[in-house]
Amino acid sequence: MAFLRSFGRRSDVLVYDPHKLSSPQVFLLTMVIFLVIVAFIAAILTRQISSAFSSNPGLNGLIIGVLAVGILLAFAQVGRLFREVRWVNSFRAGSETTEPVLLAPMKAMIGRSSTIAFSTSSMRTMLDSIATRLDESRDTSRYLVGLLVFLGLLGTFWGLLNTIPRVATAMANLADGISGLVKNMRSEQQIMRDWVEAQSDEQKAMRNTLEKIADALKKTGVH
Repeated sequence: MAFLRSFGRRSDVLVYDPHKLSSPQVFLLTMVIFLVIVAFIAAILTRQISSAFSSNPGLNGLIIGVLAVGILLAFAQVGRLFREVRWVNSFRAGSETTEPVLLAPMKAMIGRSSTIAFSTSSMRTMLDSIATRLDESRDTSRYLVGLLVFLGLLGTFWGLLNTIPRVATAMANLADGISGLVKNMRSEQQIMRDWVEAQSDEQKAMRNTLEKIADALKKTGVH
């Protein structure tokens, strides 16, 4: 009987409560899994990443630093939700264990009101205050995201500026090679022309010699 009672209590604990806020541990676990996957890919591509990092260590180090600050800030923002969820659940249970930060206006309004029901205007004011607090906490994250995009574009343009002189040098070397090839082809053509002219001169000399021999034979035949 004691075992059945304990099993019944465990089953009651596992029952889903729709009026209880869920813990943000799922989102925190998702973030950790994503970072583990990224770290695994970075470990596989260590050689390529190190060679790319060494091309501009100052700018790449700044990008990694801003990324690390943004990751820590994102984890801190998710961690702030644990306090608020704990306060809401404890308030519904009738025992407040922590003091909220984001939901401080809600607690103040609940403390001033004798009933739990709120008017439409007061509810809108409270929600606007909470939304403003959330937007203020997300402003830094948005700024860091924009800064990372800007630094990435700056690194791209930096690489292009470093690549353009190399491309110009390669094009100049290619032009020099083509001009040298053209000079060699012209010299070879001149050699072939000289050889053809020499062959034609030899043929002319041989023809003249044959004509002289033929004239001499004719003269001896007449005598």
